[in-house]
Amino acid sequence: MKKKKDKDFHFTFKHFLRLLAFIVIVYYLFNYLSSSLENRDYNPNDPTVLGQSSKSEELPKIFDDLYQNIPSDTKDKIEAIPSLPVIIKAQEGLSSLQKELNGFPQKQLNQFKKELIRSVADDMINKIDQE
Repeated sequence: MKKKKDKDFHFTFKHFLRLLAFIVIVYYLFNYLSSSLENRDYNPNDPTVLGQSSKSEELPKIFDDLYQNIPSDTKDKIEAIPSLPVIIKAQEGLSSLQKELNGFPQKQLNQFKKELIRSVADDMINKIDQE
């Protein structure tokens, strides 16, 4: 079985036109998107902006209205989620893990420094004893 040899790539006029068309499209898209973002009035209190952190702990009004329209049995199930045994066990596990990991990276760095100093000191003492 003979394998076909890969053809050498030659940059032709057709490739140039395709590349030029791609560059032009990307350029106009960037210009259009940037101009539409600049022209848009930014309101930090806009409730339609997702991921906005509210100053109060309450849900934004939109979500509050949606929550009010949920059937009562579904609301009860949603409100009961924090008291589920699985959630309680997960929270306990997470809190115990946080207690165990308290200062973890710094403790490991300190332990590494101590071991390094002990190793160098032992090496120096062995060299002195050999002389």
